[in-house]
Amino acid sequence: MKTEVIDSRPKYYTIDLPLQRAGKDVEYNNAGTVLQDAPFELISLVQAKLYKIFNNLELCKDFTSKIIELCTILQMLCHEDEDVALGTIHMSSDVDYSITHPIKTAIVCEILAQQLGWPEDRRLTLLCAAISMNISMLECQNQFYGKNGKLNNSERQFIRRHPEEAVNILRKLGVNDELWLKTVLQHHEALDGSGYPYGITEKDIISLAKVLSLVDVYCARISPRSYRIGLMPNVAMNMLYMDTQRTVDSNIALVLIKHLGIYPAGTYVRLNNNEIGIVVQRGEKVYCPIVYILFKADGRRTVIPLRRDTSSRVYKIKEVLYPKEVIFDVNLYQLWGYGIFKRKKITKRKHIRYQTNIPAKILDARRVITSDANIINMSRAGCLIRMTKAMNKGYELNQDYYITFRFMNKTLENVKFRIRNATEIFEHCLFGAEFISMENEVRLYLRSFITKIKLSAS
Repeated sequence: MKTEVIDSRPKYYTIDLPLQRAGKDVEYNNAGTVLQDAPFELISLVQAKLYKIFNNLELCKDFTSKIIELCTILQMLCHEDEDVALGTIHMSSDVDYSITHPIKTAIVCEILAQQLGWPEDRRLTLLCAAISMNISMLECQNQFYGKNGKLNNSERQFIRRHPEEAVNILRKLGVNDELWLKTVLQHHEALDGSGYPYGITEKDIISLAKVLSLVDVYCARISPRSYRIGLMPNVAMNMLYMDTQRTVDSNIALVLIKHLGIYPAGTYVRLNNNEIGIVVQRGEKVYCPIVYILFKADGRRTVIPLRRDTSSRVYKIKEVLYPKEVIFDVNLYQLWGYGIFKRKKITKRKHIRYQTNIPAKILDARRVITSDANIINMSRAGCLIRMTKAMNKGYELNQDYYITFRFMNKTLENVKFRIRNATEIFEHCLFGAEFISMENEVRLYLRSFITKIKLSAS
């Protein structure tokens, strides 16, 4: 019997979310967190706004800035809770493929590009291309998506032309970012020359288009069709690996497979003890995620989802299940710990922080001022900075600064970071910092340093 979870919240939210871009401000609470209850609400917000844009293209003013705004929201939610972003798209029913597919693709593009070490502005361009790549086929995309059978010749020709038509439409809508346009134009090209519209090969395809092409294929495969169910994520990942032999970049594909794992968030699974649950986040090992149990071994529904670490032999994943095999409504707030089900931050932390004591210097490039500080803990994603109140020269939440510090006999100069939260303890100020747009060399040094700390702490 299908269990109904009553949730009075509307499917879409129509509130305006202020953003820190193009001179607009963002609202934050005292801890520096964006004033939104849950990332999946932001996804619903983006869906609603994108639907409005796509259904009123002729009347749409400031198309470029509106798309940038939506992509900035997606970047923000991936930062706030990557697991929820992935879980939401893997659980999506794709009611309106022309809206949900580009959002899915943009989210996975953001997560992958972060792992590739791309700077924020380059990732933003990639997301803009992902959102707008199929703008020339909005009217017929849902029709093609639901068609049971092969496309006829005219339909195939239409699809092969759609990247060029999309670029033409985007130019008319005021898009003049050539990297954005070229990414859209090439997002169906293949490394072996079998793609379209021009059949170019690997050396002529830009890196953004290589990423978008790969993610577009993955997201299309996990989406259901009228004539088939969506592929399981682990199956889609395996097919992606096989594609590396000719059509997609093997290095990029392996980064995606390694980071998402074969059981990404939102995957339904059965464990060795016959409990059924859903993956909510990565574990210490990529193939051993954290699962929350929704049905006990005897088939009874759990009142409160039970946490299982699948690195344990008892709770090892036995098989992946299709969503249709698990008939129930999921309360996302309860599953991921939001709203009245809010859990402690420690349960959501994806980057383990390790204690350090590293002298550092903070630079505010806008005001050309510096302050002495110490890094008192660090992870791959950021660090906790401590300075005396006398040294705090008005550093603000959600502003970008630069930090210089030395470790492993190397000085890392002007590593860009963003202050995400702040507090005062006695005579000191503590700033939670997120590293931004880190160079690959710095990223490698940082990872080596974290590994060294981890080994010494174990």
